[in-house]
Amino acid sequence: MEETPTIQSLVSQSNDFILTRQKMTLGEKRLLLYAISKISPNDKNLEERKFNINVKEYSTTFGLDPNYQYTAIRESATKLFENFYYPDPKNKKKKTRYLTTYDESEFEGLGYIKITFTPEFLPHLVKLHEYFTSFKLYNVIFLKSFKHVRMYEIFKSYEYRKRFEISVDELKQILE
Repeated sequence: MEETPTIQSLVSQSNDFILTRQKMTLGEKRLLLYAISKISPNDKNLEERKFNINVKEYSTTFGLDPNYQYTAIRESATKLFENFYYPDPKNKKKKTRYLTTYDESEFEGLGYIKITFTPEFLPHLVKLHEYFTSFKLYNVIFLKSFKHVRMYEIFKSYEYRKRFEISVDELKQILE
């Protein structure tokens, strides 16, 4: 049985993914980070694993009204299913999706959805030994925009350095 993420749950992602160009809403990003927090960097065989996202637990984690979140989470999951990222920051011709499946058949009544990550996206989340960043979900739950969350991820990925420089153009490109 999978654990329910809490504000203390870790979100671990490859630095390569953190520095890719991503464009999504805050709701999509929160849903993605919440699902990622259900994964341990050492997990195996996740290609077919469906991650259950319970609306009440999700809402509690982010301090949101569960009644409103039933509509919002369905909308965010649908958008995330259709969304993609650019694995190469300089190449806009290659796109990769985050999810292979999005299932809301148990949404009515039980209040949860199921998502499955694409095989192309999973290497950014598991078997991470170097060049990855982990942070507690708590560190981003109060951020009010997608770009604030992205900036936190980017700056956190460079935390190990004593000094960090990025051009405004590079930052704009990563933030879309």
